Amino acid sequence: LLGVTLAQSETRSDWRARPLSPAQERYAWEDVHYLLPLHELLAERLERSGRRAWFEEEMAQRGRFVPADPDRYYLSIRRAARMDGLSRARLRALCAWRERAAMALDRPRNRVLRDDVLVELAQASTLDGALLARTLPPGAVRRFGDELVRAHRSAADDEHPPAPERPLGSIAQGAANALREVALQRSESLGMAPELLGRRRDIEACVRHFAAHGELAPIYRGWREALVGDEFRSRLSRTTGLARDFDGGRL
Repeated sequence: LLGVTLAQSETRSDWRARPLSPAQERYAWEDVHYLLPLHELLAERLERSGRRAWFEEEMAQRGRFVPADPDRYYLSIRRAARMDGLSRARLRALCAWRERAAMALDRPRNRVLRDDVLVELAQASTLDGALLARTLPPGAVRRFGDELVRAHRSAADDEHPPAPERPLGSIAQGAANALREVALQRSESLGMAPELLGRRRDIEACVRHFAAHGELAPIYRGWREALVGDEFRSRLSRTTGLARDFDGGRL
């Protein structure tokens, strides 16, 4: 956009070292030096395209930060849908522990423990040192073993947390594919990144919401509704058996 190519040679250098090298200082300076002219260029393009209102609406929505709930992370693990209630309760407890540990350590969650490891531990009826030794690296056993055992035991026998949403059935998936095609065509005609209108997760949420409530999901209101709302409603309304795909069938 600005005709400037930034050097990437210091990206993986040791930024904990002090003092920083002259090359690192230059890299850090360049990282922020061009932000203001870039902002001015993009703001001018928004004005010229008549899309500033779209941008401001989007930023207002994204600015409403809601911290992630550690107790809900397990819902993002698809294998949880096939687990029995107690195993799912253990998985919820283990995932919640891992989320809090990752935040406390300021590390990516999978650098603490991977999802598949937590699933394996959750499916065990008893968590002991022998299982931990077979499943985890020695350093992780020493550092996290006792906490994992406590989290595993904290799941009560009568807990049956809800399962994650299952994949869309054939009818709902067909509707989602049709909506995505509409969104991609509209994005292309506007010269817009397709993810803004046709992200798969948003499309699936729209299909689920319409089947349950007869209206578009919140993500497809506002400026998105003005672009694809009528076509989305028309396609979904004409999809025979959509509600049945959720109520009594696959979902």
